[in-house]
Amino acid sequence: MRIEYEGYKKLTNKQKECLAVVESLGIYELRALSRVFGNNSPTTLKRNQHIKLIMDKIVSEEEVRPLPLRQGRPYKELNNLEAILNQLSEITGVSYAVKAAKTSQNKKSITFKQVEKDIFSKHLSPVKAKGIVLQNIEGKYYFQNQNNGVNILVDEKYYSKLSEYDFVEGKAVVMNSDKEYMMTEISSLNFVPFAKYTGQGPKSTAKSVVSNGKTFTLGKKYRFDNTTRFTEKKDEIKPLVDALKNAKVSTLAIIPNVAEEELMSVQLLGFDSLVAFSVTEQPESIYEMIVYAVDYVRHQKEIGSSVAIFVQDPVTLANMVDYCFKTNLKVFMNHTENVAEIVREFSTIVENCKNQTITSFSTCDSVDVLDPLYVSLIYKNYKPIKL
Repeated sequence: MRIEYEGYKKLTNKQKECLAVVESLGIYELRALSRVFGNNSPTTLKRNQHIKLIMDKIVSEEEVRPLPLRQGRPYKELNNLEAILNQLSEITGVSYAVKAAKTSQNKKSITFKQVEKDIFSKHLSPVKAKGIVLQNIEGKYYFQNQNNGVNILVDEKYYSKLSEYDFVEGKAVVMNSDKEYMMTEISSLNFVPFAKYTGQGPKSTAKSVVSNGKTFTLGKKYRFDNTTRFTEKKDEIKPLVDALKNAKVSTLAIIPNVAEEELMSVQLLGFDSLVAFSVTEQPESIYEMIVYAVDYVRHQKEIGSSVAIFVQDPVTLANMVDYCFKTNLKVFMNHTENVAEIVREFSTIVENCKNQTITSFSTCDSVDVLDPLYVSLIYKNYKPIKL
């Protein structure tokens, strides 16, 4: 019997579809769903109370960040629950994805030595700096300079305006005899001039961009067939990146397995933000940087920015994560659960975007189609483009 709920008469068609899904669930699934939506004692609730709690969250249209799933439960149960969350997300366009766990904490424990005033006051060796802001265990903001890979501490005078996963650009100087750097000048925050920043990123009003005679609709997903590396198609990729920038769409590139001699060529493509992994990078660091990139995209979406994501060679990227956790069983289309978590979160961000917020581009070559995960999530769902 349907429960009494005053909001039922005002449900939208999508919310009614969600209600049908929720009402079809068994009590154990309802308990699990209630738990990830924030109820820590789901066993004390009756079936109708579970449904009301879940529907309250759906009707509120909040982008909920559910509690992490309990890893002690069988994988099959975890997989079923995440499938339900993804189904609700697809219906509503609101993200209910479980946040990928950060199992490596190396970067979070980064510390900086004391500022030496006699050195810092001279503002020696000024460099251009930009990157995704993180917090260390001491609560200080820092980032990895995407121009040279050096970690940079942010001056505390800027902390009142900063949030983790903001994107900063500006100038940094040497602050001690160990040649550690501090950002002393922020010129832009989330692609807005710092002095004018009010907590919202630039929102594109464009519905599409035109590059090299091809029209790309914002909010869609594209794959570049017969392409392995973006640098191989620089005459096509660079104009597309420029067109997106002109439409006030920030660009993020996630590129694995980059040799040192290739990094400059990648930088010349003009991406606003570049998350590149060298062939010498530590596996745990690679996984952590991917998770940060996902969180960065989510944050940009939350502050209203439009983002275009360029993912080069997703199969290699997935294999890198698998290597980080090579002792784990491969439980998801021949990949580890860690890959599954990242893919689910990333896919949910891209799928459930409103107002052309997220546009996604990926490479594709003949080898990629041998990977069932790639075929299922990218090859079948991304529009093919030949460059």
